[in-house]
Order: sequence, then structure tokens, then C-alpha cells
Amino acid sequence: MKTLHILRHGKATYDYGSIQDIDRPLIEKGIQNTYLIGSRFSTVLTKPDLIISSPAHRAIYTAIIFARTQNISMDKIKIEQILYNDPFQTILDFIKRVCPELNSLMVVGHNTGFIDLVNELILNKLEELPTSGLVSITFNCDKWTEIHKDISSAIIDYPKKKIANIN
Repeated sequence: MKTLHILRHGKATYDYGSIQDIDRPLIEKGIQNTYLIGSRFSTVLTKPDLIISSPAHRAIYTAIIFARTQNISMDKIKIEQILYNDPFQTILDFIKRVCPELNSLMVVGHNTGFIDLVNELILNKLEELPTSGLVSITFNCDKWTEIHKDISSAIIDYPKKKIANIN
């Protein structure tokens, strides 16, 4: 079995005028909501073996906060450019190339790529993946190359909604 955790970054500011998109920081609500999701995660899901984040400041900080809530060492966080603004198919192809020894992986990044990725992998489509939203999908397979529609379980959690099944 392989478990993929897809975490959208926390709410970020738009109030920085000339700052580039990649450098936008989380706002306080984004920080609090990420801690909330992390605390709820630890009660029902297996923590990831590796967290891979977009290079955007808001995504990296979201990954760090999440890792803290799970007591995951910071050396288990990697940064990957593909997770910044690439289309879902590029992200999916990247995930399929992850080390086969890993059984649980978290990716931290952005919409629209993430909502498209989720909807490619699950049967019941989602309309949105809010900031600090988490989708965890467990697949009935032994290799990342085999993930696709053979789902054992899929859940969603985000700050305004408790954990719920979506498959």
C-alpha cells in the first residue's frame, strides 16, 4: 500500500505590493489553520516518510509547521520546483518516480495543480481544495508507478470541515 498526502499551503498574504508570488508569506490564520490540520492528522493518519514542498515561502513554511506537529525531522523535508506551478500531470509523473521504499509521501503546494491532481486520482471529484486543505489517499499497490484509481481509502480535511471520507 502507498499513501499520498496532498496538502495545500496555508493562507498567504497578497498585501506585499512588489513582492514576487513565490515569496508571499503565510498570514496568522494560515499558520493557525496548518497547526489545526496537523493536530487532527496525528489522530487518524500515518505520518509521511518524506515531505516534498514547493519552493514557495508559504508552502515551505506550511511543510515545516506540519512536520513540527508530527515530530518529523526537518531533514525529511525536500524542496521541488515542479510543485510550484506545474500542471497536475507533471506533478503526478514526479510522484510516480519517488523512491519505491517510501510508503507514505506528503506533497505541499498549490492550486490549480493540486485540485486537478486530486480529481485525477479519486472517483468523487472535489470542487475545491481550500488553503491548509489536506487530501490523503491510500492506494492498493506496492509501487508509486501503480497509483491511479485503485484506492483503498481517501479522506479530506480542512479547517472548516472535520476529516471525512471522499471515496
